[in-house]
Amino acid sequence: MISYFDDFLLGTQFVPLNQKMLKRYKHGLRQDIGHTNFPSENQAVRIRTSSNDHDYTESKVLLGIEIVPAIEKMRETLLTLGYVDPMAYSVWYQYGDKNHLVGKHFDGIVRNSTPEKSLSTFLYTHNYWEDDWGGEFCVNSAEVLPKPNRLIVYSRDEEHWINKIKHTLEDNYMRMFFGVSWSTQ
Repeated sequence: MISYFDDFLLGTQFVPLNQKMLKRYKHGLRQDIGHTNFPSENQAVRIRTSSNDHDYTESKVLLGIEIVPAIEKMRETLLTLGYVDPMAYSVWYQYGDKNHLVGKHFDGIVRNSTPEKSLSTFLYTHNYWEDDWGGEFCVNSAEVLPKPNRLIVYSRDEEHWINKIKHTLEDNYMRMFFGVSWSTQ
């Protein structure tokens, strides 16, 4: 299952999140806090934390208050999609340049849940993206471009990957997203 939603956040919510992520990025930094199961071939930079409550205390401290409107709206979206009691667990910022490759893989379960009840959401937070730049998020036969302010929801029990990024901009132009993994009932 994959769903996506364009213009997900209001500009007054998206811009501060974008600015916070740009400010936090440091080339070559990889900081993992808590559990990680990310593929070793990933060339991305990631700043990650865990959340064990509905007010996202640890995540707000480490990533900034700008994440709260996005997490709350992600949770509301999961509820409208029919998921029962979605609980955020892993919360992260992720950055990747045109050398960033993610091969086919499955994500793990969230919080002792089952694979079918484990989801991920991520919101693309870079400033712009052209259709011919690649970098599509793929699940089965679906390919979704990484458009700014686009939310993707997918089931962690499905194999997925990211196509090669093909833009010719300087190496430091980042494809950025804010991600959350969820367990549901």
